[in-house]
Amino acid sequence: MKRYLRQVTFLTYALVLRWPIWLLLWFVGRFGIFKTIFLIYPTDSSECLDFCPNIAWLRRFFSGRPTPAGLIMNGWLPVGLYLVVPNPALELMRKKNRSIVHDIVRRMLWIKKLTGARTIGLAGQLGPIFEKRHGIPMEPPFY
Repeated sequence: MKRYLRQVTFLTYALVLRWPIWLLLWFVGRFGIFKTIFLIYPTDSSECLDFCPNIAWLRRFFSGRPTPAGLIMNGWLPVGLYLVVPNPALELMRKKNRSIVHDIVRRMLWIKKLTGARTIGLAGQLGPIFEKRHGIPMEPPFY
């Protein structure tokens, strides 16, 4: 029951409230609150099912699209934003998914510009995957 409630909540704000959330992030970002944005990914399909139903067109829609998932907090002060993509690392490792990886990087740079963040963090294996498999240099603003 909790999984379905989490999925409905995620779909509501990721589909219905998508543009109002980006507008709010832009507005808050003008004050220089966000210092970093951090991209996370599911390690396996069961983690992905915790927030996104296994519906083919939905998976294609969210594939390669970082979606806001929460705030990085320092006490009560938000210092960053973390985003999620439904693509596991093993899927992003394949050379045939190079276009998805380039879309993720392009969108992360857009989100950095939108929110006024200074750095972009990549969880776990994403940095080496992006650099070694797809030739994307891990230079600032990426770390």
